[in-house]
Amino acid sequence: MTVRAYSLDDAEATYRVFFDAVRLGAKTRYTTEQRTAWVPDERMPDSWPGKLARDTTFVSEEDGRITGFMQLLELSHVDMAYVAPDKMGTGTASDLYDKIEAEARKQGFTMITTEASHLAKSFFAKQGWQVEAAQVVTRNGVEIPNFRMFKDL
Repeated sequence: MTVRAYSLDDAEATYRVFFDAVRLGAKTRYTTEQRTAWVPDERMPDSWPGKLARDTTFVSEEDGRITGFMQLLELSHVDMAYVAPDKMGTGTASDLYDKIEAEARKQGFTMITTEASHLAKSFFAKQGWQVEAAQVVTRNGVEIPNFRMFKDL
């Protein structure tokens, strides 16, 4: 597996990872209604490629297949952290996270933040993150619980 910078050619594959991670990978912690509200359409939105290109995004690739991605926004916020369901628990997220944290340090950030799902919360906690607060966000009229988290660098 390799971790590299995102390119626009990765857009479709990263969206597929995002869709599968939410719709399939998160089904033990979120209802069908919540997962459908989170990712309502299997088709990639037109804004997706640019959203990932605007900030620092890394992808993991194995045998020519994108298996995960993670994004660091300019404001030291990890916005997207998704791994294909068949790669959860294999070290893919850890490899991506190592690149994200190294990039945050390189950019001079002293703290990084995220809003983590139930699944991501335990992953980030293992990396030394703290829960600031549980919260509920509303997507497409449906309430979805998650956690505001941070890590001092």
